[in-house]
Amino acid sequence: MPLSKLSAVAATLLVAGVSAQGYYARVSGGYANYAYGSWSNIGGGLYNTNYYPYATIQAGRYNYMYGYASVISGGDSANVYSSWSFVGGGTDCRTYKAYCSVEGGYYNAAYNNWGEVAGGRQNTNRGEFGFNGGGYSNWNNGYDWETIIGGFDSYVYGYSATIAGGYQQGAWGSWTMVGGGYQNRVYKTLATIAGGNDNTVYGNRASVGGGYYNFVYAYTATIRGGWGNKANAYASGILGGYYNSAYGYTGSIMGGQYNRIYSSWTNIIGGYSNSAQYAYSNVGGGYDNWSYGYAAGVGGGQYNNAMTSYTTIGGGRYNKVYAAYGQIRGGLYNTVKGYAGTVTGGAYNTIYSGKYVTVVGGISALMYTAYASTVVGGQDHKIDGAYSTIIGGDENTVLGDFSNIGGGWDNYISGSYSTIGGGRGIYVYSSYASIGGGIYGLAAGYATRTGGMNNKAYGLYSTIGGGNSNTVYGYAGSVGGGLSAYVNGYAYDGKLPQKFSCSVAFDVVAPVISLAWWC
Repeated sequence: MPLSKLSAVAATLLVAGVSAQGYYARVSGGYANYAYGSWSNIGGGLYNTNYYPYATIQAGRYNYMYGYASVISGGDSANVYSSWSFVGGGTDCRTYKAYCSVEGGYYNAAYNNWGEVAGGRQNTNRGEFGFNGGGYSNWNNGYDWETIIGGFDSYVYGYSATIAGGYQQGAWGSWTMVGGGYQNRVYKTLATIAGGNDNTVYGNRASVGGGYYNFVYAYTATIRGGWGNKANAYASGILGGYYNSAYGYTGSIMGGQYNRIYSSWTNIIGGYSNSAQYAYSNVGGGYDNWSYGYAAGVGGGQYNNAMTSYTTIGGGRYNKVYAAYGQIRGGLYNTVKGYAGTVTGGAYNTIYSGKYVTVVGGISALMYTAYASTVVGGQDHKIDGAYSTIIGGDENTVLGDFSNIGGGWDNYISGSYSTIGGGRGIYVYSSYASIGGGIYGLAAGYATRTGGMNNKAYGLYSTIGGGNSNTVYGYAGSVGGGLSAYVNGYAYDGKLPQKFSCSVAFDVVAPVISLAWWC
């Protein structure tokens, strides 16, 4: 049969398979198309049915129109149940309320006024003015202005809430936002998750920037990223890190691991297992450092504890401050228990009850009731007097007030206003005494000894200039030097003495006779 005759037969069959029964209805072509609504129109396709006035099915197959002035452009098995609605194409797409639109895709549906599904598969829009851009199995569940742009198996339950994309996301609060990622959940108003995996926000106006398994529980709290972090207090923040927790109002953790803040305006910059317990306290970093006091701080180091208000530890290890305004700048196993005491470094230095005490380095300095006293360097020093000083050396002790030891080894002062310049084994038992140095010397009463070895000044205002094994018992007695000199007299009102004794001291070079008054 010629081609022209075949075309004519096909055209006759198609025309026979269409019907326009509505008032002013029109079927332009196709097969088995039926237009029952007044002023309705079917452009073409197969098995399309139009029941409502002013509605149009342009093409496609098995499409059904039940909406006034609505349009189906094409596709397969579309159903429009609402007026002024639109289905662009796709398969098994549906609209149920006025002004809805489904542009295409598979098994998509818009259930409420002004709702829209742009495409994708098995997406559902149930709220007014809602928008579902595409993806697979996404649900807008009935609140107005809900939006899902794309992704898979995501759910929106809040007024004007948005999910941009991702997998199994959830937005339950009004004006909430989930940007992307995997299994993120937002439950409160104006909350946001930008991305990441398994993040959850329970606080109003709170947010998570990204990361994995982060939780925000409080109003305006935020976590920018990281893993397993928790922001539990109002306006608290965690920048990142691993399993950090913020329980303090407006507190913050910048990073690190297992760090915790428990009070208001606290801060931890980083490190591992650090804790800030009281308001305005902070930890800079390090390992297992604790800041317990109000406005206390630990800069870094390991196992350092700032236990009370306004205390500071700069770094080091195993340092502890128990008194207000106390500080340890570094070192190892240093302890401050006195108010405003300071240890700058060293090891095993301890300030007990004295105020304003300072230890500058060294090892094992012990400061008891040493008000405003100072130890600079050295080892095993002890001070139990006010305003006293030890500078360097080993095993020096000051028990009196305003006394000083310049250095040396095993020197001892029990009196006030006394001084030992250095040496070894020097003992001062009285006030206002002075020994410049030497070995194994002694001063007991306002005495002065400049040096030598085994010299002992027991008398008031007595003097030994140097030498070896010299002894003065008398008041204002004096030995200039030499060997084994012995003086047991004293001066009497500047007058001639009633009695005197003479002792002989043999110098290393020549014998010298030393006179001393005695009565």
